[in-house]
Amino acid sequence: GEGEGSNNNKNSIVILEARSRIGGRVHTETFPSRGEGIGSVDVDLGANYIHACTKDQPVFQLAVKHKIQTAVVAGGRNFEDTEVAQWYNVGSGQRIQSIDIARMHTLLWKIDSYMTRLVRKMKPEQIQKYSMASLFEVCRKSILKRFFIKAHDRGGGGERKVPTEDNSTTTTCSSSRSPADDRILTKIEEKILYKLARRAYGYVSNLEDTSLEFVRPPPGGETFSSSSSSSSSSSRFDTDDRFGSPEHVREEAQEINSKIFKSKTTLKVEAAKDDGNKGDRFVVDGYKWLINLLADKLPIQTEREVISIKDISGGASSSS
Repeated sequence: GEGEGSNNNKNSIVILEARSRIGGRVHTETFPSRGEGIGSVDVDLGANYIHACTKDQPVFQLAVKHKIQTAVVAGGRNFEDTEVAQWYNVGSGQRIQSIDIARMHTLLWKIDSYMTRLVRKMKPEQIQKYSMASLFEVCRKSILKRFFIKAHDRGGGGERKVPTEDNSTTTTCSSSRSPADDRILTKIEEKILYKLARRAYGYVSNLEDTSLEFVRPPPGGETFSSSSSSSSSSSRFDTDDRFGSPEHVREEAQEINSKIFKSKTTLKVEAAKDDGNKGDRFVVDGYKWLINLLADKLPIQTEREVISIKDISGGASSSS
C-alpha cells in the first residue's frame, strides 16, 4: 500500500537533505550486538517521547496502528517528571532525600504563583523588558523572606520522619539548619530549585533565555503549578500558609516516594494502544520508525545542500 508520507498529488517533488541522513533532530543510532547474549539496541539521540497520547495526536495514532513498542512514562503524566525522578548529588554520588526535593518543589510552586500574579499585571511592553531569570530571583527572595522563615519559626526544624518508597519503614531526617537559615538556600538546594524551574518553564533552557510568556496563563487560566500532585487545593500558593509548611512538605515527600515505588513496580513495555492514558510515552523501538514511515516512496536525495532557490511560478524568474 501507499506509505504514510507518499506523494499522491500530481506535482513532481524532490526532497533535498544536506546531511548524509534524513530525520533532522530525530536521530536513532543502532548499537550492534556484542555477543554473549547482548543483542543490538536502538538509542535515540534526539526525540525520545510521544507527548499527549490522545486520539488527536497523529504520531501516537501512527504508533498504535503500527504496534510500536512504547512505555508510559514514570508517573503517567509528563516526560522526565521531576516528582518521580530519583535525585543524586553528582559530587558525592549520594542520593538526595525526597524531603529535600519536596521542599524545593513547594518553594517553586509558591514562586510560580507569585510570579503569575505579577506578570498578569504587566503590560506587553513590560513583559518584553524583563527576563524570566530576573523576575524569578526577585520572587524567590520575597517568598523565602516572608514565608519560609515564618513557617520554620513555628517549629519546622529538628527530626522529621518520612515514609520510604515502599512505605514499609521510615527514614529519620535530622535538620541542623536554624530557623534563621531557612531563607538562605544551600548550594545543593539552589541547584535543585533552578533545575526544577528550567524543566518547568523553558523546556530545560536557561531562565535567562526564557520569555515571561511561559509563566503568563490566559485570563482565568491556571498556572502550571496548579496541576501539581500537591494536596493543597488553593491556586494562591504564595499566600497559603499551609502550602510549603513542614507538615505539607512531609506529605509531598510521602507522595513522591509512593510515585517512585509505583513506577518501579508497574512500568511495562508493550505495543502502543489507545487505552485512555493520556500521559507521555517513551518510544522503545527508536524514533527511526517514524522517519522511515514518512519517507516511504518519497524521492529524497541526501548530501545535497541548497545554494539558491529560483521562483518560476510567475513567468519572470527570481533567485535568492
